[in-house]
Amino acid sequence: MAEKGSSRSRKSSKRKLNAERFAYDVLAFTLRAGGFPEAKLQVKECKENDYSNPDFVATAHAVVTALALNSRDKWRRMFESRLKSSGLGNMEKIKKYLSTIMDVLPEFRSDEDDSDRIMTSLALYSEFILFLNSNGIEVSFEKLLNKWSSYFHEKIALNKDQDELLEALYVEHPDVHGYLSLVIYFIRDVATPYGKRDDVSVEFGKFSEAMENFDDERRASLADEVQNHLVDRLGFVPHDLYDPPPEAVGEAMSFLTGIFERDTVLPGDRDSPEPPVLPHGPSACAGAMGVEDRLKWMNLGNEEAFQVRRDDKTKRRQSDKKSRR
Repeated sequence: MAEKGSSRSRKSSKRKLNAERFAYDVLAFTLRAGGFPEAKLQVKECKENDYSNPDFVATAHAVVTALALNSRDKWRRMFESRLKSSGLGNMEKIKKYLSTIMDVLPEFRSDEDDSDRIMTSLALYSEFILFLNSNGIEVSFEKLLNKWSSYFHEKIALNKDQDELLEALYVEHPDVHGYLSLVIYFIRDVATPYGKRDDVSVEFGKFSEAMENFDDERRASLADEVQNHLVDRLGFVPHDLYDPPPEAVGEAMSFLTGIFERDTVLPGDRDSPEPPVLPHGPSACAGAMGVEDRLKWMNLGNEEAFQVRRDDKTKRRQSDKKSRR
């Protein structure tokens, strides 16, 4: 199944978004990027959602992926503890465990922001599915989609407008695809296969901090350079950016390291004698942020903020041109 966006949304107040389809659109991306087998993502055909913007799902991908990577280390320890103590050998145990942890974790309290709970719950499901798969535990993706849909309708959307809840997740961003292309390379170099290292969240914090040092224009340029590099090396840009040839991934990450030109160790650099250090600032506490704050931290803030930055850049360029005359 594939995502769909349409300007037709502006013309109709009768839009109906299917929450389970939305979950599929988001989780299929995060799971593929994390190495989950494509064959296990097959579900019965479901009508595509008519999202209000072509980048609606891409923005959700970015937020959920960042949440998942930021929480991987602590959630993985939680999953491992349950696996050792009680086992997770069948779907009933798996679904019961999901219900339990979503009842007790503070991120899912009823007084938390609805958008925050939606995104965090999808991140949790993504990480849990990757954990189960890495331990050879068979999982029904379709049944877990149904389970998430039940959580959404019973715990979040009860007596609320479902479409309004889902539409509120979209925050406009001028280059979300450029951001995602860089995150995908991080995942390939550092976070897959699932469980190969214990400091993914720490390394993602460093990666996110590096991203913050680039303004929107520079990051977009960086993404273009990565794609140009792939064209030079491969003769084409892979259609599935989350699944390029392994050798291209290594080269792309080396290329990125050169572009960053940072003194600190970048994600994937395991030759440094320095031990991992927890990042300070927004990256370290992203799980406690509201969705809007987290989007701003990821440079995925609202359009007004971007417009202010664009206006500032335009003024600087005009000033530079005048000074050169």
